[in-house]
Amino acid sequence: MNAAEAKIFELNPYFREALSLRGYDEAAKKQSCKVAPVESYESMLRRHLIEPLSKPKMTFFKKNGFVMIKSWFNDNEMARIEESVRKMESWPEVPGKWMKYFEYASNQRTLCRIENFLEYEEVFSPYLLGDSFRLLLNQVMGAPVVLFKEKINFKQAGGQGFRAHQDAPAFRSFGQNFHLNLMLSIDHTSSDNGCLELMRSERICDLLPAEKDLTLSEDFEMRNEWISVETDPGDILVFDSYIPHKSAANLTKNSRRALYATYNKACEGDWREKYYEEKRRVFPPEAEREKGVTYDSNIFNLGNPIGVKI
Repeated sequence: MNAAEAKIFELNPYFREALSLRGYDEAAKKQSCKVAPVESYESMLRRHLIEPLSKPKMTFFKKNGFVMIKSWFNDNEMARIEESVRKMESWPEVPGKWMKYFEYASNQRTLCRIENFLEYEEVFSPYLLGDSFRLLLNQVMGAPVVLFKEKINFKQAGGQGFRAHQDAPAFRSFGQNFHLNLMLSIDHTSSDNGCLELMRSERICDLLPAEKDLTLSEDFEMRNEWISVETDPGDILVFDSYIPHKSAANLTKNSRRALYATYNKACEGDWREKYYEEKRRVFPPEAEREKGVTYDSNIFNLGNPIGVKI
C-alpha cells in the first residue's frame, strides 16, 4: 500500500485484527514448525466460535441460579493447568505476594487455599482475564464483566467441609450487589470427596436469614434439599452469589482441587486490587499475621475451615 491506501485501510475498525491474521498466515507457511493435531484445538474453537450457552441453558440459569458446562477444557489444557496448580502448592509463604491459607485438624497443618495468584502464575491469566471466560460470563451477566477475585480450594485428603452460606454478604464491601462465580473442576469431584452442594430452590435474589457469622442456620440447612454437583476435570460451573452452597469433608485419600473465579459488572468498577488490600488488613495469610493478634471469622473467612492459629 502507498501512504494514502494505508490511511484508508486504518479506518477499518478491524484493521489490527487483519494485520494479525496476515501475520498468522505467514507464520503458518513454515514447513518445519511442529504443531498439535487439529483435534486438540476443538475445545478452544468451540469456546470462541459459538455462543457459549444455548438458550435452554440460559433459561435454566435464570430459573435456578447456576449452570454446568461439561468439558470446557480438554485433557491437554487441563494437564497444563494441573501442572501449574501442583507448582503453586509448593510455593513458599511470602508476605505481600500470593496468599496461602491453612486448616488445622488433629494437630496437622494442611493447605486449604491459595488466593491472589494471577500476577505470579501466567497460565491462568489468559483464562481468567481473556475471552474464554469473559464471553461466557458477559452472556450470563447480560453486561461486560471484570474479575473481582480468584482462589484455588485444595480440600486435601481428610480436609474439612464448608458450612452452608451465600457468597453475597462477603462480596458487598465495595458497593456491588451481584456477582457470578465460576468454578473450574481440576479433579474429579464427588460426594465422597466433598463436592459442591447447591440448595434446590427457585432463583434466590436476596439475602437469607443468617447467623452472626453469616452462615445459614443448621435448622434452615436441614429443612432444605441440597444437590450434589459432581464434576470431572475440565468441567465448569457458573453460579450466582445468592445461591446457598456448602460442601462436606473429603473422605478419600486424594485431593479435591477446584479453581474459583468471581466477577462483577465492569460498570460497577474494578475492585480486585482493593479487595486484596482489605483482606490482607483484616484476615491476612499466616505469613503476614502479627503475633498476639486474634483474627476472628468475618466476611473474609465466611463458612470455610481456614484456621486462625499462628
